[in-house]
Amino acid sequence: KTVSYAKNFVSQNENLIAKVSIPEISNLESDALSFPKRLPLKSYENSVHVIDILRYTLGNFEVIYKKNVVNEQNYLAIICIGVTETGNTIVIDSCYNAPDNFKIDYISKTKRLELKPIELAKLYDGMQIADPSEKLPIRMYSPIVIDTISEISEGNLKLGFLEQAHDFKKFCKGSISKAANINDAYEAVKLIEKFQV
Repeated sequence: KTVSYAKNFVSQNENLIAKVSIPEISNLESDALSFPKRLPLKSYENSVHVIDILRYTLGNFEVIYKKNVVNEQNYLAIICIGVTETGNTIVIDSCYNAPDNFKIDYISKTKRLELKPIELAKLYDGMQIADPSEKLPIRMYSPIVIDTISEISEGNLKLGFLEQAHDFKKFCKGSISKAANINDAYEAVKLIEKFQV
């Protein structure tokens, strides 16, 4: 639901900026032994879902800038800027092992749609300003939430798994699948490889 909501938001707004945070977990020691000075694709095993969502909501995009932060043995962070075929901008930061959550912000004018985590969507429009007070002597700026959508799991299953199972069952019976296909996986891997220097 949240991803469909984001796709609808994108279709109704132009000149979007998507800010993406991918705090992928990385075992620096094992990665350094297996993949010195190279980003292992296994380091993107969770964030490939975020790449799929970006491609689904915004379309294909080209990486036009990338900066890798590397120590002597391993990648510590990857910063990328991409541009979609429709002219929207995507800014990705992937700081490994950061105390953060997967997040996508779609920003257009005064509105911001936040998926954080992906299963929770909050639409903001405008800011509420609280002037300094004796109790809190600083001015506070709070985004105004105008809509919230969340996914609800069924039967203690991980979100999306039941829908994927139903979709796969239909596919096995000859129906067209709604899910990402092997070509989507290939395009996501190609993009991830472009993140590397």
